[in-house]
Amino acid sequence: IHLTGTNNLITKYTYSAGLQKDNEAPLIIKTNDSDTTAGILNARSINGDGAGIGGGGYFSCSNITIKSCSVIASSKYGAGIGGSKQRAGSVSDIIINSSSVTASSTDGAGIGGGGYGASSVSGITINSSSVTASSTNGAGIGGGGYGADSVSDITINSSSVTASSTNGAGIGSAGGTCSNIGISGGSVKAYSDRMPGINCTPHNGNSTNVYCCIIKNEYFLPVTIDSESWKPSYHIFPDSTKDGNLYVWLTEKENNDAYDVTVGTEKRQYSFDQAKNQFVRIQTTPTADQFDYT
Repeated sequence: IHLTGTNNLITKYTYSAGLQKDNEAPLIIKTNDSDTTAGILNARSINGDGAGIGGGGYFSCSNITIKSCSVIASSKYGAGIGGSKQRAGSVSDIIINSSSVTASSTDGAGIGGGGYGASSVSGITINSSSVTASSTNGAGIGGGGYGADSVSDITINSSSVTASSTNGAGIGSAGGTCSNIGISGGSVKAYSDRMPGINCTPHNGNSTNVYCCIIKNEYFLPVTIDSESWKPSYHIFPDSTKDGNLYVWLTEKENNDAYDVTVGTEKRQYSFDQAKNQFVRIQTTPTADQFDYT
C-alpha cells in the first residue's frame, strides 16, 4: 500500500478490521516513493472484534511492515495493530521501520494480540521509529487482555517508544508468559498501573540484561554516555511532542562502575541500584566548566 496524503479506513462492522489482513502474504504500508512528505493512514475498528490493522474477527495475523510513514490504528476488542478478538492462533512478524505510529486498544494490545485469546505473539520489531502503544486491559506491546498469550521476541532498536497499560504490562503479557525482549539504543518508556512496565527482564543485542536509566533532559540537549553520542537524545512522541526525560536501557557494569553521562555540558554519573533494579544518579561535585560566567 503506497500512501499519499491522509487516508482513513474505518469500519463499524463487528467482524472486520480497519485494514484487514487474514492471510500470510506480506503487507507493506509505506509512503509513496515520489512523495516528499510522509503519507498518513488512520485505521480503526469501532466497537468491533477486528484489529485496527490486522486480523478480522477471529483471525490471526502475520507479516505486516510499516515503513517511512505515519500510522494511527485503534480497536476496542482486537489489537490496534495485530490480532483480533478471541483468536487462538498466532500474531507474528510485525515490523515498524522509520515511521511514526500510534496504536491503541481497550481489550487487545496496542500492538500484538487481540483480547480474550490464547495466541502466541512474537516477532514485533521496531527500528528507528517513534511509537506510542497503549491499552486498558492488554499490554501496550505484546499480549491481549483477558487471555493467556505467550509473548516473545520483541525487539526495539534506536527508537523512541512509549508503551503503557492500565491492567497489562507496558511491554510483555497481560496474563500469559513473557520472554526475549530486546532493547538497543533509543529511549523506551514502559509503564503500567498494575503490572511491571516490562514483565520480563529485557536484554541488549548481546543478550546481556539491561535496566532502565532515566536521564533528565528537560531542555532537549545532546547526550553522550561514556563518550558515545546517544540517539535520540530525548524522548519524542509520534505527534512530535517531547518528554523531559530520556529512558535508556543499560547493562550493569562490572564492580558496579558508574556510567559517565553528559547532557549538554553538564557531567553526571549513574550507577545500578540493585534494590531498585534500575540506575540512579550519583551526586557529584560540579566542575567549573559546567557554569557560564558573565
